[in-house]
Amino acid sequence: MWALASLLSMSPAAQAKVCVIWDPSDTSVNVRTTPNGQYQSTLLNGTQVEVVGYRNDPQGRPWASIVQRGSSGQSFVMASLTRD
Repeated sequence: MWALASLLSMSPAAQAKVCVIWDPSDTSVNVRTTPNGQYQSTLLNGTQVEVVGYRNDPQGRPWASIVQRGSSGQSFVMASLTRD
């Protein structure tokens, strides 16, 4: 638990990493404006994104804060649907 708390408190630049979108039960992942918030778009499996942080939704589920390559906006996907 301490390691997760440390990760959440790191600055976005210190924890940014490139990941791939991957949903083993579908071909795409819904992208949202906030953790479990309004639908924004869909990303296909295999799409590279930069994970810049993590936040939990009101139910305590972890969401990855992402920046899509070529985009300056920040969005969210379920953290379990990203792969290093």
